[in-house]
Amino acid sequence: MTGLESKKAQAPRFLQPEATLLGDTLLHGVVLALDSKGEVRALPPGESPSSPVEVFEGECWTQSPVLAHAHLENFDAPSSDWPRQPFADWVRSLLAWRSEDSRLSPSDSAHRSLEELKQNGCGGVLAHMSEPGANSLPHERDELFPHLRCWSEIFEPGEAMSRELRELLQKTEGVALHAPFSVSQSVAKWVFQNQLHVSIHLGEHSDEREFLEYGSGPLAHLFEERGRPIPEGRFSSSVDWLEAVGGLRPGTLAVHCTNLKKEEFQRLEEAGVSIAWCPGTQRYFCRETPDFSGALSKPPLLGCDSMASNEVLDPMWEYRLACELVPGFSPLEWWTSLTQTGAEALNLTGLPLLRWEMGGHPLPVDAEAFCQWLSSEEAPGHGNLFPLS
Repeated sequence: MTGLESKKAQAPRFLQPEATLLGDTLLHGVVLALDSKGEVRALPPGESPSSPVEVFEGECWTQSPVLAHAHLENFDAPSSDWPRQPFADWVRSLLAWRSEDSRLSPSDSAHRSLEELKQNGCGGVLAHMSEPGANSLPHERDELFPHLRCWSEIFEPGEAMSRELRELLQKTEGVALHAPFSVSQSVAKWVFQNQLHVSIHLGEHSDEREFLEYGSGPLAHLFEERGRPIPEGRFSSSVDWLEAVGGLRPGTLAVHCTNLKKEEFQRLEEAGVSIAWCPGTQRYFCRETPDFSGALSKPPLLGCDSMASNEVLDPMWEYRLACELVPGFSPLEWWTSLTQTGAEALNLTGLPLLRWEMGGHPLPVDAEAFCQWLSSEEAPGHGNLFPLS
């Protein structure tokens, strides 16, 4: 390829959908510049395109969704037949299935999970890796969509952590602790002292609260069955546990939080802890929906968990469920959380846009109206990732 041909190949494309939703503003007829890295920016007034503009009539483009929590290992889990209550019985089913030879390998499962997320318009995702190999290096290197942040998950109720594991975790950008009931205080303190970015399942169910407060209940029975030690120390709340181990601070991502009280949510928010919620998993376990809008100033981030506790891996399913289950936050607030806030929280850049075909539907006048349409049955199931689609 000659130098001239190389420059032509790298020249930006200029694109003009009927409208573009960026942040909380719906821009009408703005020209977008797409560079060779796949990054898009809106041309400011007065800047002229250097090549012909490609026009996309009847389309509105948006930022792509980012999911702040997922597990990629369980794509073929037969979870529709598993018990949902108590949580410990569901865990027994998961562990029994994971021991079967017929299941997909963790790496194959991760590949299938990421493909489904891409097909459903997901631009980026943060995953807990609880089985070795349940990741994808091309996705972690941001060479493929969805961009992937994959953090190794620690399940260690005992007091010891190997030197090899400590050295490995010090080299990673983030760590995933399993939960307060499955990680000893000494291990959790070390992680929070040595890692800024820590994700942890927190306050997910009543089993956890009973286990932390009394060291008893269904989870305690499960630990005894499997010969696991019950961590020392009793706490009336998982938020108290988080404070005791040094995790009540910015950089911590608390996942699920479906069994927390209003004052516990407020403690997390005041301390700068981020919250990620998976509406599909909420529905799978038939749990009562927390009053997020009554306890928090803004919506939590959204996640999808895995096919062991959900019907599908789909950010739009999570978004529409969130709008349905917690109408105290507007569709625009939920959309901002799913896109812009999620990308900022995971430090993801270079994400694709989504092309939404209006299908003859009148173009909404502002961002609120457009997100109201996105949350409804009138909108298409998914947008198409651009420039991949």
